[in-house]
Amino acid sequence: MGDRLRADHNYRLYSALVERMPQLKEQDWALKTINGIPDHQGWVKLGRESWLGIRCDLSLLEQFGTLDGQVLRVGQNLIQLGTLTGQSLQPSPDLQCRMVTIKSKFSCRVEPFEFGVVLGRQLNALGIQTMPILKERKIVEIHTTKVVGFRVAFSGLKPQESLTLQRHGVGGRRRMGCGYFVSHG
Repeated sequence: MGDRLRADHNYRLYSALVERMPQLKEQDWALKTINGIPDHQGWVKLGRESWLGIRCDLSLLEQFGTLDGQVLRVGQNLIQLGTLTGQSLQPSPDLQCRMVTIKSKFSCRVEPFEFGVVLGRQLNALGIQTMPILKERKIVEIHTTKVVGFRVAFSGLKPQESLTLQRHGVGGRRRMGCGYFVSHG
């Protein structure tokens, strides 16, 4: 619950969670930033359909459960978290991710070809043969650095590919809202 958040609240949300639970810095988990209605001026309005996603092993679930009902300061905005609900991953042939980032010497100038080559290597290492669809270029501010990535989608994934992609994601900065795939079918 809350009024609004900056559309680019990745790092701010990560920081708010780690401030409340410092042990998260050492854990393996992924964050889905909070969705809302974009105002096309850099903000998203929160509503009944807004949700924060955390993808983690069952062993971490209890730790995240301590956040039930907590109020977090995300940048200059306050949000109140609801009750933790959980569900197991389900295969979906169609997945999308708001933003995937890669490590690059010149992260502010990542081009689609370079991005595609690195993404292809990561997908190959995961055993995923379905070709990704690169969509629009996105920029996220991580602390004081602007990082370039792309919206990425998949269609026609095999069930095991879908589960692997959801479980492991691709790219970097998964704890800051990147590389988190959800169904769009």
